[in-house]
Amino acid sequence: MRPPSGRALCVLILALMMVALLFAANAAAATLAVGNGIVGTPGETTTVSILLDNAPDGLSGYTITASLSDPAVGDITQVEFPSWATLNDTSGAPGDSVRMKGVDLHQTIEAGASNVTLAILTIRGDVKGACTIEVGVERIDDDHGNPVAPVVGSGTLAVGSYELRVSSSAGGSVTDPGEGVFTYTAGDHVSLVASPAAGCGFAGWVGSTAAVADTTAAATTIVMNGDYSITGAFLVITAGESDGLMTVTLTADPVNVIADGSSPPATLVATVQDAGGSNAPDGTPVTFTTDRGRLGTGGMMTATTTNGIATVTLTAPTEPGIATVQAQVDTASAYAAVFFKLPGQPDVIAVRTESTQPGTDTVAALDVANATVTKSGDGTPTVTVARSEVNPGGPFTIAFAGGYICVHLDDISDVEVVTICLYYPTTVDEGKVELYWWDDASSAWVPTSPQALDTTDVDGYGGKICTTIFFSETVPTLAGLQCGWFAVGERPD
Repeated sequence: MRPPSGRALCVLILALMMVALLFAANAAAATLAVGNGIVGTPGETTTVSILLDNAPDGLSGYTITASLSDPAVGDITQVEFPSWATLNDTSGAPGDSVRMKGVDLHQTIEAGASNVTLAILTIRGDVKGACTIEVGVERIDDDHGNPVAPVVGSGTLAVGSYELRVSSSAGGSVTDPGEGVFTYTAGDHVSLVASPAAGCGFAGWVGSTAAVADTTAAATTIVMNGDYSITGAFLVITAGESDGLMTVTLTADPVNVIADGSSPPATLVATVQDAGGSNAPDGTPVTFTTDRGRLGTGGMMTATTTNGIATVTLTAPTEPGIATVQAQVDTASAYAAVFFKLPGQPDVIAVRTESTQPGTDTVAALDVANATVTKSGDGTPTVTVARSEVNPGGPFTIAFAGGYICVHLDDISDVEVVTICLYYPTTVDEGKVELYWWDDASSAWVPTSPQALDTTDVDGYGGKICTTIFFSETVPTLAGLQCGWFAVGERPD
């Protein structure tokens, strides 16, 4: 027989390579899995199997481990090996982690075998709860002595059962799982679906909310790690006001807190009402967030209402700055600011904090700070305008009555320009009026640039003086609006 031509030889080699790659792909696709175990009553046992789903090149032996992620939930009390693993060994049982070895001396597991049992674990449940059954691979070899690297899965051990009590307020019902008392295995993820009646809206889940994935979503889940009681809360929407369920107002007391991490915190009070002006149902969830300081253990905390009021505390950090706080119920939000300051720094005595919309939007703060702040651009910062009667900077003897004005933007992303206008009294010599900004870098009050004067009398003011602020080439720049202090004065002669 003639040897194959060069071209035929290339085709043959390519075909063999494709076959080899196919086998390699099949080998790489092997999965090592462990089953789930359910123990109805603590003290009882269950069995789970550890399986290798395929062995394209057979199996000569293995060394693997199995462990429980929470040792308190149970113990692995026994390991049973399959009959083909005539040479086997185990260590660690009873316990929360065991090590297993098995060898196929008689080559029973041949190439192409599937669903190969490596071990059967007997697990005792000790206390109510759930944990993960984790499997680790030290070594698995095929019949050629080559290592097998399967994808490793995990199982769940559930011990005992828990009761879930489900109810609803007026204005709707819980349609999944329904209303009443239900029993679930420990660790189960149970679907919750709230369905508002006509003319009503969903306000949130109240009760055992720590186990609920999203307390504000009408469709969510609860993980059964205990006996829970959960209520779907609903609100009546006034006719013609279907765009929102509630109004929210937010106050902070005190507004000034020493930034030492241990001073008495600020108390944040959210008042929640429905569209008709009545207090929200007791237990309505309010989500508080802050960009500075600590709510509970972090930057977010949920509290529920009593008589329309939800309250949390905000603990100061150890560095000065301004916290912008939001309280949110459904789609309604309110904002407040807390000033974390060093000892001796002046207090602010009046504050306004408002969110802004894309485009051009103005925060009018004439009543608290004799000022307006207008921003332009796609950014939507929350703007705080505050007033202090004490000079927050260095010597400045030419400030008018009305105090020193702080302007703070919590985020300047996508903000193109900010215009700040301070209004001055009718007693001012308008030929000398100037707008100043406290420059920390030079420790001095410096004139803003650019600035424009409008001498038109309005609402009891003699006029206003404004500065337009960009990212660069202005005094200050946008970066200076992290509580930038402004004041109006007369230029010295």
